[in-house]
Amino acid sequence: MVDFNTCVETKSGNIRTPKCRLSYVYLDNPNPKAKVTSGNNAGKFKYTVSLLIPKSADISLLKKAAEAAAVEEFGAEKFKALVEAGKFNTPFLDAFKASKTEKNPGGDDRMQDFLLIRTDSLTKPGILESNGQAIGDDYSGVYAGRWAFATLNASAYPSIDGGKAGVKFYLGNIQLLDHDERLGGGRPQAEDEFEPVNVAGGGEASTDSVFGESSSGVL
Repeated sequence: MVDFNTCVETKSGNIRTPKCRLSYVYLDNPNPKAKVTSGNNAGKFKYTVSLLIPKSADISLLKKAAEAAAVEEFGAEKFKALVEAGKFNTPFLDAFKASKTEKNPGGDDRMQDFLLIRTDSLTKPGILESNGQAIGDDYSGVYAGRWAFATLNASAYPSIDGGKAGVKFYLGNIQLLDHDERLGGGRPQAEDEFEPVNVAGGGEASTDSVFGESSSGVL
């Protein structure tokens, strides 16, 4: 029996999230805004997705993994000091607060009951349908708003150029679950933008058949 509300440690050691919603999805192709700026992978672009996890879900395993990564990187005392000084970035964000922007200062009310975890990967994640079959090259069902499981692993990072230290989660793989309302930021469905048009003879449509009269040449 699958528990949709609780994290599970996988055979690989990664942690499978509770049932969550995908957001800001760049899984077919890398995110053009997620360029690695330093290290051996400088210049490469990452695959990214944000995970919206219901606040009612049990994420204790994710929290333990994040703390373990921080303690391993900084030591228990330094980790505690960073947190107390406000110099540590947590990977667990309030989705509603994160939705507030200059263009939308009131935030997105749909995010009220969710936590947000931003994840990325340099390699293309594997994606399965709910029945365990790989999606292949068909990414039409991978969209912002879709429910899914994701596997994650935690990694701590130091302060760089005066910024905060913190912990982040790298993305392993994804299993798609229920369909749901699409969230903003994605391309609309073609079926939502067009209506069927009868074309005489099945050939090329004339301007008469679409606009009702000949085009003036302007529109």
